[in-house]
Amino acid sequence: MPAEEGITPGYEQKSFSGRLTAGFQLIASPDGSDDSVTIRQDARLFATRMGPKDAASHTLDQGRRAYLHLASGEARLNGQSLAAGDGARIENEAAIHLESDSTAEALLFDLPGGDTLK
Repeated sequence: MPAEEGITPGYEQKSFSGRLTAGFQLIASPDGSDDSVTIRQDARLFATRMGPKDAASHTLDQGRRAYLHLASGEARLNGQSLAAGDGARIENEAAIHLESDSTAEALLFDLPGGDTLK
């Protein structure tokens, strides 16, 4: 659900392919910060494209949770092995650390905590 009701739907399109390197790149946010597309949600979407042995970290603010989808490759998320297509729901963690075992691409959703997701 949108953060506000009754707003006019919008559309944005940007290319991020040149900016996706090791590390999480913000691609969607509530306010369009860091040249991301604007979404009217309490959520932030990050993407990364990693080479073998690259690492990416993200700090979760207190009361937030995350979902990580490994789109391709193999990696370890906070020490847990993931393969292409795997996803992980992350709660009660202060930080997320992703280490690639091969060339890998991942999406990270930084989401509100509490009962907003079931």
